[in-house]
Amino acid sequence: MKKVIGFIVVLLCGVQTAYAANSPSMTIEKVKVWGSGFVVVSVAYESGGDIVSTCGNHNEWEISGSDADGMQRLYSLLLTAYTTGKKVGFWYDTGDCGVGGSQRSTVGWLAE
Repeated sequence: MKKVIGFIVVLLCGVQTAYAANSPSMTIEKVKVWGSGFVVVSVAYESGGDIVSTCGNHNEWEISGSDADGMQRLYSLLLTAYTTGKKVGFWYDTGDCGVGGSQRSTVGWLAE
């Protein structure tokens, strides 16, 4: 748990100036793990929330990273939020579209 909190704190410190957008609160509906090492998360936004983007699927976010330990911590956070029904949020920079029209370039996640 200390590692997850530390990971979130590091993300909070590094993202505030580099990325301008925060997501609305949402719940996780699915977590898909691809063999190539990236994760696609399906989310349900709270009433009135959505992300404006040119990608076709606003409810899916693709996550990839070069740090295997960081990806494991993130995967753990996502599964914990999924199984407990906790709301999540994240910081993002809309970039290219990912697999299946998903959003890409999520930066950091936070369990609320």
